[in-house]
Amino acid sequence: MSATTASSPRASPPPLPGHDATSDEAAIAAAAAKDCVFSVRVVSVDYAMTRPVPGVDPYSTPFVAPTAPPLRRVPILRVFGATPAGQKACVHVHQVFPYFYVPYDGPNEPEQLQAYINRLGTSINQATAYSLGCRTEDVTFQHHVAAIVPVKGIPFYGFHAEYRYFLKIYI
Repeated sequence: MSATTASSPRASPPPLPGHDATSDEAAIAAAAAKDCVFSVRVVSVDYAMTRPVPGVDPYSTPFVAPTAPPLRRVPILRVFGATPAGQKACVHVHQVFPYFYVPYDGPNEPEQLQAYINRLGTSINQATAYSLGCRTEDVTFQHHVAAIVPVKGIPFYGFHAEYRYFLKIYI
């Protein structure tokens, strides 16, 4: 095989006839600039546990004793990428907590629902603290549940035609 016919494994495919990739990217960037304040092409996303930022992150959760110390660490999403102009960016996204859903079949009256949410959040905090080996006197000061929100949705396991109620538990 001669050097003129050898192809590089990194060579890009030939452009499609009548297709200009740079004009497509410019059109996408222009459309994005009109509709949003900031645009980043996402390369990677991760998270970090950091100290709460005053005025941005919560300092406490509703399921601990009022005299509990403030949160020491909160999750921050870090989005790495580049702007349409090619500038590198690391965007910090606050108040994004991991969550899971629990089916809820109890009463829907606001007072009873809120009382159940308070009991559930306190119980999860205490059970988690005990399982992590906290001292008995420190259990009511541990932050493990950030929030519990009632939601309505269609279960995704099996076939379901109707909505059901769930509790979305942020940890």
